[in-house]
Amino acid sequence: MITERDVAEIELARCAGPVSIHSMIERFARPAVVERAESRIASEAAWRTSGVAHHLGQVSLEQLVVLGPTTLGHHYARYMQHFGLQFGFFPRGPSSVEEPSPLERAADMVGDHHDFVHVLGEYETSDDDEAAVQSFVCGQAPAAWSLFLRRTLASTEIHQPRYKHLRDVVDADLVMTDFRRGVAAGCVVALPFGELLEHPMAELRRSIRPRESRPSDAELRNSCQGVTERRFFV
Repeated sequence: MITERDVAEIELARCAGPVSIHSMIERFARPAVVERAESRIASEAAWRTSGVAHHLGQVSLEQLVVLGPTTLGHHYARYMQHFGLQFGFFPRGPSSVEEPSPLERAADMVGDHHDFVHVLGEYETSDDDEAAVQSFVCGQAPAAWSLFLRRTLASTEIHQPRYKHLRDVVDADLVMTDFRRGVAAGCVVALPFGELLEHPMAELRRSIRPRESRPSDAELRNSCQGVTERRFFV
């Protein structure tokens, strides 16, 4: 999904100073980039799955948490319960057409799969880790990620307090270690998570290299609610 040329240009830009997430959103919204992405996504089977929304509409976190302790579904449910989250957290931004294009469907998938990426990548919900996970997904599927953020930030609900760190993340710097981690990993963001809820977590994490660093505090700042939260991953 991301080309070697894209990576080289970003690495070169990084040599001159920090690269903002906002600049990456704009970079991957360019018409030529979007055209290439539409073609590639349309040809890749991973992006033609039904996504996770269909599956999670039929089960509750309480049903998932009783799955085996090594499964994706169990870990996902515990994570969501720990932070008081529910599937479908992000507001839906406007869509340009009645029949979505391959890129628009991929952007929907980026949003629907966001918390699964948090779980697989071991990202907390703090402000800092939100910038990190967004950088990871930029390295995975940049055009779909860019469209997802542009549509989400255009939502009429985006000014609600619970979306504060999503608004703020646009002004954050791209976290290069996590961007590179996303580039190096398999296409995690397009996994058919709904079909993998009983799959061993360890197997799904094999394509993702360990994080190079983690926040050191036991309590992590989340400005969405003006609170600190206890970390989930240890």
